Amino acid sequence: MTPSECVFEAIRGRLGGMTLDAFRRALWDWDFIPIEQSGLMVGAVMRKGNEMHIALVPEARNMVYLRGIIRRELNPVIDDFGFVKTSVAKDHEIGHRLAKILGFKVTHEDANCVHYECVGKI
Repeated sequence: MTPSECVFEAIRGRLGGMTLDAFRRALWDWDFIPIEQSGLMVGAVMRKGNEMHIALVPEARNMVYLRGIIRRELNPVIDDFGFVKTSVAKDHEIGHRLAKILGFKVTHEDANCVHYECVGKI
């Protein structure tokens, strides 16, 4: 499984029926950095410029220690751009909790998402 396939499987239920091929075409210019646990890929960090998202397969969400992974991926982006941004679907409580734990602050909301920025390294 590729990192993009892993992300697709992790968030498939929130993609409104989008196919894997359409998902790949929509995100062709994003980097997917695998997250591994005990030698298995359990998710990925998606990154484009200073925008970052994390997706984990459901069965791994309580097993993966993310702080080191996030620190490795987030801090260099802050060094390069001065901040990292992300967005979380309004109804995705786990995503909001993670954003707040990592020090992200709400910048604005739209009809579907809450947008966050983080300026401090973790």
